[in-house]
Amino acid sequence: MSDFFKGMALPWGVTVRSVFDPKDDKDILKSSILWIIMTRLGERVMLPEFGTSVPDLVFEPNDSVSAETISGQVQDAIARWDDRIEFRDFKVSGSENTMHCTLTYTDRLSNLSNSDETVEFDIMPSGFTG
Repeated sequence: MSDFFKGMALPWGVTVRSVFDPKDDKDILKSSILWIIMTRLGERVMLPEFGTSVPDLVFEPNDSVSAETISGQVQDAIARWDDRIEFRDFKVSGSENTMHCTLTYTDRLSNLSNSDETVEFDIMPSGFTG
């Protein structure tokens, strides 16, 4: 574990103690990405422009228009709110009720700048899974 980032990250764990277990930089960056994507615009009191409109799209049709909207929202939000992340690619695939999203990025502060990381999450009528 490096000293670049410190803090709590997903997954929380099953016990109270595991919530506070040290997380590595990858876990913290992945959590940051998911928090940005899953936060509705206007939800943060002092930062009303933080987040995306992706949480509002859970009942939209699973088509190319929704996929492009999600991709644009995610790319813009990541570029604006987390300068540690260099956006590489975003793919959306899905079935009837689920849109599976895969975000590929590079950690700008890592010594391994050539290694890409991925974050995957699903958007469905019941909400997000990440």
